Amino acid sequence: MVVNVDNTNKKVYIASVYRDCYVQIEGHGLDKITHAHSFGGPELAMDTLNTNFDLDIQKYITVNFMNVAELVDDMGGIEQDITEEETKYINGYIDELNGIRGTSSAHITEAGTYTLDGTQAVAFSRIRYTEGGDYKRSERQRTVLFKIFSKAQELDKAKKIDIAKSMLDKINTNYLESEVLRLLSTITEYKVEAMDAFPKVFYSGKIDGVFYEVPVTLNDMSTQMHTFLYPTETYTPSETVQSISAQESAVAPTANNDFTQQ
Repeated sequence: MVVNVDNTNKKVYIASVYRDCYVQIEGHGLDKITHAHSFGGPELAMDTLNTNFDLDIQKYITVNFMNVAELVDDMGGIEQDITEEETKYINGYIDELNGIRGTSSAHITEAGTYTLDGTQAVAFSRIRYTEGGDYKRSERQRTVLFKIFSKAQELDKAKKIDIAKSMLDKINTNYLESEVLRLLSTITEYKVEAMDAFPKVFYSGKIDGVFYEVPVTLNDMSTQMHTFLYPTETYTPSETVQSISAQESAVAPTANNDFTQQ
């Protein structure tokens, strides 16, 4: 996820890039964006986002599912609506995570509004077999992040500091502890203005036997991301982005998915 914190207007914008998105990864050519982290850690993942979308990301935070579960538990859980369709899949993930974490979180068997503990919240964010597939899963992950952000705003200063210091020992970040604590001290002043996912228009299918989601086009995707993340700025794709876009268009010139209206 890419997060833009607008300190002037106290607004936060959260953008997801689908994990199978076809991008240029330095030293590895065109590949899935999710592989950037595998190839070179958070630094290469950050560089890949910057190169393909003309961004200037300088800070990163990487977490795993267990970190998120612990954070939700430390905050006392998050409230979330669960649909009937989601109840068909969430409990398998709850069982798996109970085994990994040594927890005994309860199954959710009926649709309704629940206060999810860490295991249940992560299980919810991992559901991918409902209508909407991986795209809906991406939305669930953004929802959990939003709920964590909202819950953090409700905590008193001492609790926020305790949680921050605990999590800093478990996550990978290039933020200094002082920077994290400063952000937390002002979190109540901010509002999550919008969340979205990209690309909107893309070719979904196999290339040389491997499944990808190819933006149609990368120029358009980069422009849409900038419009979303930086709504007051004007943007024109750089020569680098245009060059990568041309390479991708040669591989997949026609889209078979259009989420523009979603």
